[in-house]
Amino acid sequence: MRKVYQKLRKSSGEFGPIVEIGSLFLLYSTFAMNERLRQEDPSKVTRIEKPEGVYTIVYGAHNRRTNLDFVPPDLDAFVIEWPSDRYGQELPEYFSGLGRLFLPQFSSVLDYAERYRIPVYHADLGIRSFIAFPEIYLLPFRPTSRLRETITAHKEEWLMKNVEGLNHLVTVIGAAHTGIEGQIRKRNEDRLNSLQRLGPIIRGISRQRSVYSIPRFDFNGNEWELGKVLEVPDLRELVS
Repeated sequence: MRKVYQKLRKSSGEFGPIVEIGSLFLLYSTFAMNERLRQEDPSKVTRIEKPEGVYTIVYGAHNRRTNLDFVPPDLDAFVIEWPSDRYGQELPEYFSGLGRLFLPQFSSVLDYAERYRIPVYHADLGIRSFIAFPEIYLLPFRPTSRLRETITAHKEEWLMKNVEGLNHLVTVIGAAHTGIEGQIRKRNEDRLNSLQRLGPIIRGISRQRSVYSIPRFDFNGNEWELGKVLEVPDLRELVS
């Protein structure tokens, strides 16, 4: 099924767009249902300060535009959460016309980033296939959600410590992912130890390059471009 889906999605034939729309609609419906399971204010904002810098987390529903009043003016970059399977090779789905239509949470952030020329980093974990996306079938437990939160937090800390000028990251994420706060507050060593214990699972469900890669995207005035793809050494060792 995954190979058929990928073949049709890449095809320029009449069925390619149908598959793309269908998969996005499936994800849109799933995430909308996921958000309804939670009672938190969908526009919740959390600020965490650590020695390396400031982490601002803007929660929301994927099917609603982000309230940009919550975006701090001194941010250096956005980090967007999305389990893309196009990791580090092309723009993730939320940059496309259909993606921006079905995922208004991210569309509003991209509009803001385009206006102020703010870079976007993709620090999530790439799941092998959207069609087999585990959270669709395991919503009450969301085991991959916790794993993705851990990977994202680890990459964000690495960015803060290794990229000059990144002192304030704004993470735009679904309301169900509040576990990222605890992962950001953890020591780097403790987080990595947890990931090492889950090594076989990570290798089984993920695009391995996505485990350690952090693509950067920049708006050139006309369109978004894939820039430098950074690599986190200790995460690369995790899957090598």
